[in-house]
Amino acid sequence: MTIPEGGASAPQISAAAGATAGIPKVRLDALDTLRGLSALMVVLYHANFSSFLYNLPVIRHSYLFVDFFFVLSGFIMFYNYGSLPDMAAFRRFIGMRFFRLYPLHFTLLMIFLASDAVYALVRPLRGAAAGTAATGDSSFDLLLNLLLLNGLDIREPSFNTPSWSISTEFWTYVIFGAAILTFRNARKSTMAVVFAGVCICALIAVYQRYGEIRGFTLLLFPRCIFGFFLGAIMGILVRPGKIAHAIGGARMGALLQFIAVAVAVAALTLVGFSALDVLLPVLFAAVIATFVIWPHTRFTKALLSRPLLWLGKHSYSIYMVHWFVLTQVSSMLRAVFHVPMADRLFELSPAVGVALTILSVTIILLAASQTYRFIEEPGRLFGRRLLNRNRNPRALASTAPSPEAPGK
Repeated sequence: MTIPEGGASAPQISAAAGATAGIPKVRLDALDTLRGLSALMVVLYHANFSSFLYNLPVIRHSYLFVDFFFVLSGFIMFYNYGSLPDMAAFRRFIGMRFFRLYPLHFTLLMIFLASDAVYALVRPLRGAAAGTAATGDSSFDLLLNLLLLNGLDIREPSFNTPSWSISTEFWTYVIFGAAILTFRNARKSTMAVVFAGVCICALIAVYQRYGEIRGFTLLLFPRCIFGFFLGAIMGILVRPGKIAHAIGGARMGALLQFIAVAVAVAALTLVGFSALDVLLPVLFAAVIATFVIWPHTRFTKALLSRPLLWLGKHSYSIYMVHWFVLTQVSSMLRAVFHVPMADRLFELSPAVGVALTILSVTIILLAASQTYRFIEEPGRLFGRRLLNRNRNPRALASTAPSPEAPGK
């Protein structure tokens, strides 16, 4: 979301803007949990083993939680990088984004290539019944993935299909950083107007093509831009210095949090796979705002349990590894157990389908814990050391950004 430092690497989010104004940093750990839960919903959307779970409206439309990643990333990026004073700061920003996203993206791409090679060897031996990884089909697809261009609507996503959002986020970071640098001396109100203009242009781009292209595919980049800059606008409007003195107190905050979540979930179940689903980020922004403004409600505290914080911390890895695990399980069901499919669902008994979904999610969580430990976090730290190598220690200490949300 983000991953995911992309978006989406500390176990908490700090409001840097508030700190710079002499106000203690506000820890918004609950946003990590929201990101983790969103990643889990995307996993369930792709897990087509249980007709009972898959056909629940909230899961059937959970592809829209990717838009939640975009909004949250825009919000976090503005808090952490709302000021880029010069080109050196811009280059550092892009470098940090790259090393936050690319190591895990590249690793999964190589894993998918290796998997394709294995299937290419096995398939002639087993005949057409052997499974396929259903990944990229040309060297051009591979090039797009290597250059992080696989989500820019050039071709349909390939290989690690969900990584399209990593591609769109990276290039949205470039647009965002360029806008921050260009308007570095402008008022916040001016910047909000600029960001609103970007959002409007992105919406126009989506709706100009929606009649020609059905569904989510090939409307990817403008959707990311819209959600991200909407989150950045919220970062301008929701001032961290006022969080500790939120109007209405914790009870009012809890009520508004409940209403925001309920309305967002209800809308998600009703407008999925329609021309209105692109507007869901507006409701997602409202949800995020309530948890930012009221960080001490019962609902917020409920999101701070260790398992949920773990989920948020590993959200980027969960999002990136889940497609590989699910494609391998699907290939095994087809090739080894010859399970038929109907309407994109495996024809399994309800009990077996639920059990297989739980098993797949468990494997994904275990795999994500290892990719976070050995790839995601080392890659981020390597990038930080590389970017810091030639910097003045005093300048580095004075300009270091706040910890960033896991998964990005």
